[in-house]
Amino acid sequence: MVQCQTPYTGTHQFDLSTKNSEVLGTQAATAFAVSYHSSLANANGNISPLPILYTNTLPTETIYARIENNSHTACYDTKSFQIKVISQPVLSTVTPYKICDDATNDGIANFDLNTKTTEVLNGQSSTTFVVKYFYDSANANAGTNAITVPINSNNTTIYYSIEANSNSSCKVISSFNLVVNALPKANSCNTIFMCDNGNDNVENFNLGSQNIAILNGQNPANFTVSYHFSQADANTNSNPLPSIYTNTSNPQTIFVRVTNNANPTCYDTTSFAIGLWQKPVTTQPIDLTTCDDASNDGKENFNLGSQTATILGLQNLADFTVSYHATQPQANSGANPLPNNFTNTTALQQTIYIRVTNNLSNSCFDASKQFTLNVKPKPQIVMNDSYSICEGTFKDITAPAGFSSYEWKKGTTIIGTQPTIRITVAENYSLTVTKNYGTIICSDTKNFTVFNSNKAKITKIDIQDWTDNENTIEVFVTGDGDYQYSLDNTNFQDSPIFTGLGTGQYTIFVDDKKGCGYSFKDIFLLIYPKFFSPNGDGINDYWKIKFSEKEPNLTVKIFNRYGTLIKELRKNSSWNGLNQDNSQVLSDDYWFVVTRQDGKVYKGHFALVR
Repeated sequence: MVQCQTPYTGTHQFDLSTKNSEVLGTQAATAFAVSYHSSLANANGNISPLPILYTNTLPTETIYARIENNSHTACYDTKSFQIKVISQPVLSTVTPYKICDDATNDGIANFDLNTKTTEVLNGQSSTTFVVKYFYDSANANAGTNAITVPINSNNTTIYYSIEANSNSSCKVISSFNLVVNALPKANSCNTIFMCDNGNDNVENFNLGSQNIAILNGQNPANFTVSYHFSQADANTNSNPLPSIYTNTSNPQTIFVRVTNNANPTCYDTTSFAIGLWQKPVTTQPIDLTTCDDASNDGKENFNLGSQTATILGLQNLADFTVSYHATQPQANSGANPLPNNFTNTTALQQTIYIRVTNNLSNSCFDASKQFTLNVKPKPQIVMNDSYSICEGTFKDITAPAGFSSYEWKKGTTIIGTQPTIRITVAENYSLTVTKNYGTIICSDTKNFTVFNSNKAKITKIDIQDWTDNENTIEVFVTGDGDYQYSLDNTNFQDSPIFTGLGTGQYTIFVDDKKGCGYSFKDIFLLIYPKFFSPNGDGINDYWKIKFSEKEPNLTVKIFNRYGTLIKELRKNSSWNGLNQDNSQVLSDDYWFVVTRQDGKVYKGHFALVR
């Protein structure tokens, strides 16, 4: 007889009568008597029978049964059996048996069920109890078709029994689940490099920003991404780094573990690098200042690139790019870099914003500095291109005021350093002035000529007269001056030719425009009568060249139509119509020849009317 007991005390009250039928077998219970004894001797002697409700004192005891014929008590038989009090197996909660899938991730894994035995027994002795595993509850209850070798399985339920080694009837049955957990994939990800803002090789890195790339579509609710200092830490899931992590070296390798939340032993690892780019350091350059050109429009060309070496300082030009920008936002974004040869777009003064970029990353830059382009006005000398001096005199020339210095030169020789210079010689000169702006001195040079001027000398006067009012005078002069001409000393003209003149006396004035004096000369325009009537009435009785008396050495010869010389006149004489023998000539046309003192000859004719 076996009693499974829990809690286990080792003693139990057994009803020995339950064994009567087994002892009697096919014999009638009315013909035989059955008794139970603690020893064979007692059974044979039919002494000290045990009570039918017997409590054992030892966990295992041998009980001796005596069967005797009621009619002949000496006719008996004995047999023995054991009573046992066995500890009842105890069920405990068994966790699911979880295994990571392999690289195929097909949901099937190999399970060695024996690895769960210790957990199933939960401290119960493996020598007292035996654990068996089954595919279903029916086999578990029957104790048939137990699983004895590792199995390949997907997610399923496994049944198990715990039974006493001493009696298989003392057993309990339960189940647990086999779970195939998906193997995570720790996908490779990009390195994280950032600008070392403090240039101290230390920055805070957002490791968590890599989660999406590392999971690459795997559900973040099912997997945990952790970051570690070493591969060993990643393998053991030890010492996870914070999501916002301060590097300890530059560069540094970060090790990644992706763990299936359903099974912490189911994981994959990868790694990536973090590092720092050197943040550029911008050295403040000086402002650039230049002098404007003659246009004085406040705009000039600047070589912005001349600032690069100063801006970089000791930093390697191969590692950094310096760009220049018109606005701070453009410097911040790197947009619209200005050319190295740049003409300022804001007159006189313009701010240039500097951007220094690490060539390894456009996001690692410094745009904290700027400098100023200054265009200083060019001094402008407002003077004539030329000046005149009258022969034997001088001229004081005064430059505009307001300049820092003055330098007068004749050729290459400095002849003065004051605003005013006295010139006595006609020559080519120059004046250079400067304006000192403190940071730069701007200059301007004016070349000018000083030439001689003097009073004109009238060398010749050509006249075309003998008309009533269409006569012409042309004046010829010599001299170094710039001359103007007049017939009345009031109204002057640049041309030495006068036209549309009537006959008579004229005074020619030739004036030096530079004030060196004037010359003059009288001239007479001649004309003759077209007829005369020497009849003694006091009207037109004489014929003569009008104004001839004003011209010395003028001669007039009068001829008849046959070329016979009739009369010869001098400058102030006239003809009264008489022959040389004082006889009257006939009314007729007569011809004359005038010879002037300059040798010019004029011929004409007139009529004598009686």
